[in-house]
Amino acid sequence: IRRNMNNPRLQEHGINALRTLAFTCDRQDEFISLGGVTIVLTAMYEHRPDIRVQEACCKALEVLGFQVKHHHGLIEAGAIDSVMWALLSYKYDPRLVESCFKALHCLLYQSGSSVKVSKKARVGRHTLHSMKLHKNHAGVQEYACKLLICLVRRKDKYKRALMQEGACALILTAMQNHLFNVNVQRIACLALLAFIDRNREHKKYLLNEGEGLNVGTVLLTSLDQHPLDDVLQEYGCKLISRLFHEVGNHLKTQFLKATVVAMDNHVEDERIQEIGCRILGATKSFSTNVGVYDLVEEALITAKSVHPNDERILSLVARFLN
Repeated sequence: IRRNMNNPRLQEHGINALRTLAFTCDRQDEFISLGGVTIVLTAMYEHRPDIRVQEACCKALEVLGFQVKHHHGLIEAGAIDSVMWALLSYKYDPRLVESCFKALHCLLYQSGSSVKVSKKARVGRHTLHSMKLHKNHAGVQEYACKLLICLVRRKDKYKRALMQEGACALILTAMQNHLFNVNVQRIACLALLAFIDRNREHKKYLLNEGEGLNVGTVLLTSLDQHPLDDVLQEYGCKLISRLFHEVGNHLKTQFLKATVVAMDNHVEDERIQEIGCRILGATKSFSTNVGVYDLVEEALITAKSVHPNDERILSLVARFLN
């Protein structure tokens, strides 16, 4: 690769080979120690007009950045700036945009304070812009949501800024446009959870925004479409538990029914049962008023009988039955 820096096709195939060979942590360590990062970033710089080289390099950076211990070195070498250049230069190509998002997700995962806030803000803005440009591309939407989760982790002020720029509306749009893609549904739910966390202000912001999309309707449709996917049902139930006390009675009733369905379909799953019991356990008077008491009671009794040794589930069930 070093002897043929001016040959774009050799650079492309050589870097693809490097990525393929670096399939273990030891190999990644070896390639980085031999100057693999410099080779990739130099190829990106020297062959900016070649989209195939840019894509190969983004994929290689994703692999070389697999281990957290290498993140600082990659960031210091300018990997984020190089990927951002490719993203902005080829923003209309969904395949390259997806590769850029995968690389950025890998580089920014657990990056902490090693990346300036201004740089993260720039990444966030262009991520939202790409979500708007490629609404119908599932891969772009999935990895954009993953990238947003990295960016907003434990940063309330930054969450608000992205929410005001329409992040939650775009996530809901991704869920609606890719209803049958369970990976998009899973990561979109996780992204919404990352944005609202336990902040009541953020919950209300989510419920009031969405450009005509109702978060409750979108979430219930998603859960209804994938009833047997345990990961999605868990994330969906978590989202219901965070939003339950902020919504009106009609949506609360729908949330209760969706929770019961999730518990019925995943009786052996302790996480879903626990989250479900947490939602249902505090609804005795409400479930009686809206006519779903028997439904809720049956789900809780089933959870208690299937998980007789789980103290958290038992205490939550007792709260309702007593």
